[in-house]
Amino acid sequence: MMNRQIWIICAAGGLALGILAATVLIGGSRGGSVPAGDEKDSTMSPIVDEAPVVTEFKSVGKSTKILLEGEGVYYTSRDRPVQFMASHVERVDDERLRVTEPHWRIHRDKGQIIEIRADSGEVIAPNDDPRRGDLEGNVEIRLYRGHDSVSSTGDSEFHIELDNAHFDYDLGQIRSDRDVKVRHGRMKFDGRGLSLSYNELYRRIEKLVINQGKQLRFQIDPGRLRRSSKTTSNNGSITPEVAPATAKSRVAETYRVELERDVTVQGHQIKAAGSRLEAFFSVGESSGSHSGNGDGGLIADSTEYGADHPGANELVMTWSGKLTMVPVDELPIALTGTGDAWVVMDGAPLRVNVAGDDINAFELSYHLGTKRLGLSGSPGGPVQLDSKLHGQLTAPRILLDRLAGWVQLIGAGRFASPSHRPPIRNGDDPDARSTQAAWLTRMTTTWNDRGELLFYDQANAPDGAAAQMSAIRQAVFHGGVKVAGPSLDLSAQELSIELLKPVNGVQNVDQITAKQKVVAKAHQADGQSLAIRSDQLALRPPRMHDGLTQPGQLLAQGNVTADGQQMEVKTEYLEITLSAPQVAAKPRHPKIKVPRLSPVAGAEDRSEATRDLSASMPGRSDEVKGPAGQIWNRLIARQGARIELIHGGDLVIVTAEQVIVDQVSGQIEVIGADAQSAKIVRGDTTLIGRHIFLDGQNYEQMRVNGSGTGVVARENKVRAGSVLAMSWAQGMELNHSSGKGRIFGEVVVENRSRLHTTTLTAQEMDFQLSPQTDRGIGKSIIEKLVARKDVEFRAVNWRREIGGEFATKLLIQSSEMVFEHTATLEQIRFVGEGGWIFQDDRPRPQGGKPNTQITVSGRGDTVFTWSDQMVLDVKRNDMRIYGDVWMQHNPKNGGKPIEMFCDRFVADMTETGGLSRWGSRIDGQLETIVADRGVQVKREDVEITSGTMKHTQRDGYLTFTSSPGSQTLVAIGDQVTRHTKPLRWNTKTGQIEVGPVGAIRRSVR
Repeated sequence: MMNRQIWIICAAGGLALGILAATVLIGGSRGGSVPAGDEKDSTMSPIVDEAPVVTEFKSVGKSTKILLEGEGVYYTSRDRPVQFMASHVERVDDERLRVTEPHWRIHRDKGQIIEIRADSGEVIAPNDDPRRGDLEGNVEIRLYRGHDSVSSTGDSEFHIELDNAHFDYDLGQIRSDRDVKVRHGRMKFDGRGLSLSYNELYRRIEKLVINQGKQLRFQIDPGRLRRSSKTTSNNGSITPEVAPATAKSRVAETYRVELERDVTVQGHQIKAAGSRLEAFFSVGESSGSHSGNGDGGLIADSTEYGADHPGANELVMTWSGKLTMVPVDELPIALTGTGDAWVVMDGAPLRVNVAGDDINAFELSYHLGTKRLGLSGSPGGPVQLDSKLHGQLTAPRILLDRLAGWVQLIGAGRFASPSHRPPIRNGDDPDARSTQAAWLTRMTTTWNDRGELLFYDQANAPDGAAAQMSAIRQAVFHGGVKVAGPSLDLSAQELSIELLKPVNGVQNVDQITAKQKVVAKAHQADGQSLAIRSDQLALRPPRMHDGLTQPGQLLAQGNVTADGQQMEVKTEYLEITLSAPQVAAKPRHPKIKVPRLSPVAGAEDRSEATRDLSASMPGRSDEVKGPAGQIWNRLIARQGARIELIHGGDLVIVTAEQVIVDQVSGQIEVIGADAQSAKIVRGDTTLIGRHIFLDGQNYEQMRVNGSGTGVVARENKVRAGSVLAMSWAQGMELNHSSGKGRIFGEVVVENRSRLHTTTLTAQEMDFQLSPQTDRGIGKSIIEKLVARKDVEFRAVNWRREIGGEFATKLLIQSSEMVFEHTATLEQIRFVGEGGWIFQDDRPRPQGGKPNTQITVSGRGDTVFTWSDQMVLDVKRNDMRIYGDVWMQHNPKNGGKPIEMFCDRFVADMTETGGLSRWGSRIDGQLETIVADRGVQVKREDVEITSGTMKHTQRDGYLTFTSSPGSQTLVAIGDQVTRHTKPLRWNTKTGQIEVGPVGAIRRSVR
């Protein structure tokens, strides 16, 4: 719609030129020399070809005697050279003359000539000096330029035709009560009734009245428009440039013209209707410089086109009341010089139609010098522009500068885009229109303060050419801005919309920038939405370019929060790639510039205000689209980012320096900083690391590159819950759905409960976590764990609190450890060569005293080594050791150490409830020990070698049984005995018995 505002501008310009032409009827310059009375000025020769040939003008000075028919006379009147002739002169009395075909030429300054003709008239001429009179029939008044600018054809600068005229030279008046026609350059005017008063002292028109206006036709010359300079402030607002006053403007005369009642302006694509039109303009020394191209440039007579059918470059103005012109001393606006004008048209309402688009206002103003157009509303309503193509715009006042290429929207306003998609014309790109249709249709923008529109320069236009106002470059709105539409709702204190240059009749939005208290919400018909709050926001909608889809971009900065699609984000910097339309296109790697917000210091990968995103979106093509119904495909949050995701009923909390969420690949990338690592919390699981990845439809797969830690906390309502903590140096992988994971590099796994701590270290681990639904009271967190390389297991039971006095300590070392916990199995296997150190520092029961001479377990220190493996059956509370087993127990009660060698060692203790009771005060008691395959037991000077050894805590014996075909050897000091029968060593008395009970007793102390 804005490209057609030139018609409004030219309408006002045409009226100003028409009024300007009428003022030179009598008006002249102030000052200037005139020739002496009887001296013939060489510049006074005839310049009108059609004038009667006069061979010589006779100089009569102020003589009253010489008026000859068919002869011209030359005299001066009020210091002005005058030429007069007539085809017939008849003297009525001493002062009155009746003349036929009278012809005057009044010579003015700088070679200008006023020529007056008529069919007949009666003149009052005291002393034969015509002072007043009446002219009848075909009265013509013409103004000719000086010789320096007159055309070779002698065409007049302007031409007035009257049916009759009464003039009074002394009073400076011209009157006519019949039709009036004015021709001036590209202007043609028709009216009825003329009254003009001229002040000779001030050399100006005192009053001009045309009783009834009919029609003014004006030929537009777009080539005469030239661009004026414009400036913009740092914040993008427009600062109009006002031309300084010139010397000519100080000597020019200024006038006010008013057209009354039913004023209309109609052009090829414009029609305006109001109740009144008012114009202010200047005339003076340079008034002639604003003329047109002479009569040759006049438009055709009105009968050729018709008043209601102006040509392509024509304007037709009509009004039914008076036209009044009077001089003024004060102006509502500073004029730039002679030929400048200020035009105001008002109505209640004022209606303008431009190429089918309607404008309703109270006042329209136009400044000819700056080519600025203003539209103002009334207290009853603002200016309203209705466009079928662009929508509806309302504002209290609209100011347009055609030459500088900007529009100001002053005061609170509203813009509503059309509720339908723009029609597709020949040459348009249907995909380009449909791509942004959801962003552009049925969208409403309101603001409380002001707005500005900036336009693209016309392509290949010469310097000084007018702006191509059909192409908006940027729209800026200030103060409580709100945007509401089917796909986007937005509010901010300042909003800027930048548009691309038109291509095949389509102009797409390049980016939308919002500042201060920004709240944005993108939504879809299926209920999907994304809400964002920030200090600044830049949005680039999806669009088509060269037949390929470019995904949209959104950039938010400063106190950012985002909520949508089961996700909440809190960060300082947020970058989102919006979902592109589902359009078939060949694969590509788009080069997209991020909207132009200033980068934040310290943010990674953001050293430029604009950058190429193709590197951060490897392999992206138009064949790869996000899931149907998604608003966005990719999200990047930086600087203290916090994101909450809900998937599968679980809440996932992500905190990091930078978070990248890609819904197309189903991956979240979490990046930490030097001062703080990234952290992910899902249910009872926490991961901490420098670089974390979450993959899968529900982000089930977790992966950590580099060092990190993980924590799994189990809630326990009976007593303090247990916590499983992991750390590693190289990496970790975890599938949260299956519970399977791997850890690499200096792995440490620690399980803590109220009074129990277990620590497992290794170089790498594979583990299987139990489902979260199974993690309750009495349930284990880990179902299976395999640790390899430099395996070390530590377990500590504390007396009162962790870190205080310990009750028991256990250290196990091996090359591999396998832990399994199922419904039927609770087992730990240490595979390969290993060792065991168990420290029992539990206090002796109150009042208790040692009642045994020999102890193989219990309070004290116990050490095992083996070459094959050790198996702990936690469910049954059994222990089995295989391969070159060595054991040593150092009692805490001051007893003598005991040492044992065997190939297999089995210990059976009372069941305590498996893993669920580990760390409680109910400790398993030793029931049975079985050692076989080359058993050897040593205690100071006693050494027993046998095939099998069995110890039952209830009986209090160590029973040795030789293998078939072999003997049990007993060495006490240097004495060695051999036995084929079972041998028993009483742990309470220290006696060794061979054979049946009581057969042989030997005390060993």
